[in-house]
Amino acid sequence: MRFAIVSDIHANLQAWQAVVADMSSLPEISVDHIICLGDIVGYGPDPSRVLQAVREHSSATVIGNHDAAACGRMDTSLFNDNAREVVEWTGAHLSEDDLAYLQQLPEKARPQGAGFLAVHAEVLDPMNFGYILNEADALANFSVCNDRIIFVGHSHRAGVFMQQPSGETSIHEPMDFCCQPDNRYIINPGSIGDPRSTEIVASYAIYDDATGDVFFRRIPFDITSYRRSIDATSLVTRPFFLRHLDEVSSGDVDEDEAIPSVEETDGVPQRESTAVTLRLDKKELFKKFGLWLLLIALFGAAWLFSNHH
Repeated sequence: MRFAIVSDIHANLQAWQAVVADMSSLPEISVDHIICLGDIVGYGPDPSRVLQAVREHSSATVIGNHDAAACGRMDTSLFNDNAREVVEWTGAHLSEDDLAYLQQLPEKARPQGAGFLAVHAEVLDPMNFGYILNEADALANFSVCNDRIIFVGHSHRAGVFMQQPSGETSIHEPMDFCCQPDNRYIINPGSIGDPRSTEIVASYAIYDDATGDVFFRRIPFDITSYRRSIDATSLVTRPFFLRHLDEVSSGDVDEDEAIPSVEETDGVPQRESTAVTLRLDKKELFKKFGLWLLLIALFGAAWLFSNHH
């Protein structure tokens, strides 16, 4: 069977529709089942419509942190103001039936006969929603389960972690490949509705359990229509890919400058052990440190002058 692995749709109806259309256009890689790794809602303007579509098409779904926050299964008191605004708006635009559906979603799933584990963020502590960003994170998650193939989302970064029988673990770019029977894999399909790269596309993966083949798909979607949809709402906080496009248009950043990674910008507290590399804008660096550096340089010059005269 072939499974489409989708994640982090974030209430982006246009991206979801583009992905479903792509699945239907692939007779050589036909999809038998859709497995959703969570974060169906959050950030985007169409939470209820996207949730209904996922419920209709998905064979198995696990809960994501934005889903948990929207339905009350996650404490939002420590969220930043932007994240809390999104959560509250999303919850107010979901029906009682929508909320009840999210409340009963499992933390992880092993679809019958599929031979893999599905979880939103990590196996280690599913409802803590930590990130798997490097080999050490992957090794920690491999160590707490016996599953050979694990699909995760959450980071919005498509990619693969592979563990060899020796225990050596490595990270790989999202390129089509075949799972080898002696190796173990953590596979992230990327985000459908909230891309975090300079290429604004909906990302998902297809897994063939008979051959072990994994195909990464990157599908354009109607960004103009999406922007109109979100502009029609009262949401103040915009997804980062829209903010990035606006910054490019205004000349504030170069087109190829990376969008900040999700763990820097989500506004949702994560477990303390998660490795986070902060990216500071050049202007921010100057604001923060430029004056101090200037004062230090002037002091140093004065000291050198006084000691040589």
